[in-house]
Amino acid sequence: MRTKALAEWFKFAADNGQLRQDFMSDISQMKTQKYFWQPFYTALGFAFAGIIWNPNFTSRNSYYLRKISPFFWGLIGYQWAETRYQKMALNTSLKNYDYYPYEVKRTLRDKDFRHMVDFDYEKAHKLYDQSSGKCLQ
Repeated sequence: MRTKALAEWFKFAADNGQLRQDFMSDISQMKTQKYFWQPFYTALGFAFAGIIWNPNFTSRNSYYLRKISPFFWGLIGYQWAETRYQKMALNTSLKNYDYYPYEVKRTLRDKDFRHMVDFDYEKAHKLYDQSSGKCLQ
């Protein structure tokens, strides 16, 4: 529910210009990280195990280790890319923190969707400074 409420508010705020100007650029970089680099790093880890690790660092007789290690290294590559994606998401959220209304800040802090239930987006227009675009709460 929290994710759904926040996604709905983010879509509304992005459409009405209530976030930073380069917010959509940050979102496109996050999508590139998620949908291009994550499979790339997974494949790179898999290839590293097959090309470098198995021939040079495993015994010829360790049959099961040679079969498992590409998946293990692929998992390491996947986790590396996921960590990078999570850091990008956190930095994007922190860059926009001044633009969030109080209800969104409380929802992110408490991880509780009930703060967003009674939040009226249309009344939130009065909460923003006209010159800077930041939230006044």
